[in-house]
Amino acid sequence: MNQICEFCEKSFSSKSNLSFHQKTAKYCINIQKERKKDGEGKDEKSDERVCDFCEKMFTTLHNLQEHSKKCKKMIKHVQEKEIEEKMKELEKSDKKSRDRLKESLRKEYENKIDEKIEKQKKEYEEKLYQQKKEYEEKLLQQKKEYEEKLEKQQNVINTIAMRPSNTKTTNVVNNNNSRQQILNFNDKERLNSVIKNNVDHSVVKKGQLALANVVFQKYLKDDEGNQLYKVVDASRQNFEYIGEDGDVRIDIGEKKLTDAISKSNLTQHVSEIAKDIPNLYDKESGYLEAVIQLTNFEEDNSKFRKEMVRLAKV
Repeated sequence: MNQICEFCEKSFSSKSNLSFHQKTAKYCINIQKERKKDGEGKDEKSDERVCDFCEKMFTTLHNLQEHSKKCKKMIKHVQEKEIEEKMKELEKSDKKSRDRLKESLRKEYENKIDEKIEKQKKEYEEKLYQQKKEYEEKLLQQKKEYEEKLEKQQNVINTIAMRPSNTKTTNVVNNNNSRQQILNFNDKERLNSVIKNNVDHSVVKKGQLALANVVFQKYLKDDEGNQLYKVVDASRQNFEYIGEDGDVRIDIGEKKLTDAISKSNLTQHVSEIAKDIPNLYDKESGYLEAVIQLTNFEEDNSKFRKEMVRLAKV
């Protein structure tokens, strides 16, 4: 049974088509507005403003009209109407041909929707990944700049504080031709020599604590026994030393020292000594754990750093 529009008297095949027409056709909407001015038609406040396709409710007719332009179910409905129109043109064809055409048109429509959704999803994921990458790079750069700034500030402060008492020892060699009180972490040969000549079975059996004592006594002191590496902030494990250029420098978190040891021959030297340790795999001896502490020094040197602070404070 045909549905007649009460405003423009146009005929429609279904109630849903009639409702869609009354909410989207501009000429019909204008007639409705004219009637409302004259007190006719529906009261806008009492109108439910419900989408006939997806059943969503809206507060104003304008919002419903805007929604109708992009309602997926409505679009699907229109698409199906277009399919039906095409089917009518092919009524002379047999039923199987019509079914194949209808299915083909439907799949084509669904594939286009799926491709669009997949494309939008991929673009969104790529955007998120790029934003995350840029944010991480920014944080790393800020961290690097902060550490460099902190080191420069501490160097200036300590240079000023030590200037009166260290003028002679940090800038020139005295008349007795004794070595300057400097520390060069880039001198790999000296550090390797200290490890080779002083890290023996007794040190390896005790792990990082014994290594810290060897490094402190044999590497971080000069020939006269003067301490070259001094703690300035025990809680943060920060040390100061005089570099090869004669300026006071700060080693934040003992990083320069531990990096130098990590790049030395420590792991190879300890591995050779461990082969000759009796009862190495005896759990009660603790020797294997001590060996692992030394060979795994680059990944975890917390015991070494803590012991170095204790030794430097004594």
